[in-house]
Parts: sequence; structure tokens; C-alpha cells
Amino acid sequence: MAPVIISVANRKGGTGKSTTAVHLAAGIARRGRRTLLIDLDTLGHAGLLLGLQAKPGSVTSHDLITSAGGADLSPAVMDSPVNGLDVICADRNRGPGENGAKPLALRNLLLADENVDRYEAVVIDTAPAYDQSLVVALAASDAVLIPFVPHPLAVEGIRQFMRIALMIRMKLNPGLKSFGMVATQMNQQSALHRHVVESVRHEFGASRLVGAIRSDIQLARCAASHMPIYDLYPASRGASDYHLLTEAVISGWFGTRDVVYAEAAKTSARV
Repeated sequence: MAPVIISVANRKGGTGKSTTAVHLAAGIARRGRRTLLIDLDTLGHAGLLLGLQAKPGSVTSHDLITSAGGADLSPAVMDSPVNGLDVICADRNRGPGENGAKPLALRNLLLADENVDRYEAVVIDTAPAYDQSLVVALAASDAVLIPFVPHPLAVEGIRQFMRIALMIRMKLNPGLKSFGMVATQMNQQSALHRHVVESVRHEFGASRLVGAIRSDIQLARCAASHMPIYDLYPASRGASDYHLLTEAVISGWFGTRDVVYAEAAKTSARV
């Protein structure tokens, strides 16, 4: 069976995108589903959060999407500290706005016969920009998770991103059907934060608001230790919130792959 492919994306930087991609991928892997995390952001933060980076001359995610890496994932795959989670690191020497990426290269590669049975889930961390690597990621994906900081401009940012995603669905990937939003750096005591989250819920629908990640300094400490928060601070707010997000994603996007969140009401109640 083909893996469920999920892009974690937002055109705006600073939304906790890489942190969310890593913890979603690790959370899925911890539930016994072999998972591949692909870093398509040339900053390479998803790999670095797990203590990984591509060595000089090695095959990277950017080689794969320009067909320079061949038809097999194996040369680019690295073991991670998380059991059941593999990683393909970005080329941190490439500039943003990578040209030459083929829109369907990643989709075709992930669904090739020699690769399709390796993983139950693929999580893609994307660059905070509308460039070819974002097009490649969305053209490969079944679902998109959009992290956002509860700022007054967040709704407009998500609205603009959704226009891009829907255009790619129409032109390149009719299988891109599931969308979810998760508030990050959430302060539940802030009336502004609660207002913005409610605006997102109203604009895009309650079922698409799949959770909230509260501000937690332990997440930064995990980045310094190159381990997910589940392992270092299992009783923390961050671990609890990412656990609930993972459960919502699995219940909603594995199986039917439609936007039906059995856990959505429970998770949204934390907002």
C-alpha cells in the first residue's frame, strides 16, 4: 500500500514548521508505522533537529527532486535517533528558490515499485517560500499540515497558501485533498491568540483546526539535544500537544485520507 504523504508547509517563516515536521514524523514512527522524513528546506533544520546533515558529496533531497540522485531513495536515506524513522537531509549549500526541480519527481520517486512498500508515512518539511521545492512537495502529497502562529495576519497568510495548494491540486495533483492547521507557540492566556485561532476555525472549518502547540521552552532544549521532546521531556506541554496532534493526523489521514478528524474535537478543545 502506498504511504500517506504529508507536507508541513507555510509560506511564512518562524511558525515552528520544522519542529512540527520532526515531531509529527517521530510521533507516527513511535506508533509502529515506519516513517520517512524528507527535508526540502535548504536551511536543513529538520535534519539538524535530529543531529543529521548531509555529508559533502552525498545524495540529498535536492538531488532527488532534480533527478540527480537516481531512481532509488537508498543512497539518500539516513538513520535517525528515533526507532522506525528515516531521514533524507537537504542540501544546505543550495540557495533558496532551487531551479531545475521537476514538479512530479518526488511523487514518482516515492511511488516507484522499489520504494513504495518501505514506509507507511512520509513527512516533508518545506521551505517558507513559494518556490519549486514547495511545488514539488505539494505535487507529491496527499495532505498538508499548516502550522501558524496566532498573529492577526495568520488568517490571510493561510488563505494565500491555500490558494497555491488548490492551484497545484487542480493542475498537478488531484489527490491532494486533505488540509489541516495547527496553532504553534500558543498562549492560552492571550485573548489575541484565542481570537486568531477562533478566526481560523471560522474561516476554514472546525474539522481543519487539528490542534494547538503551547509555548514550551523544552522544545528549544530538545533542539539543542537533537532528540524529540517525547524522549527527553515526556511529561511536558510540548510532548502532550504533539502527541494529540499526531493522533489527530493518524485518525484523519490514514485510511480514508479525507478531512475527517475523529480526534479533532478533543484536540481543538485544547485551544
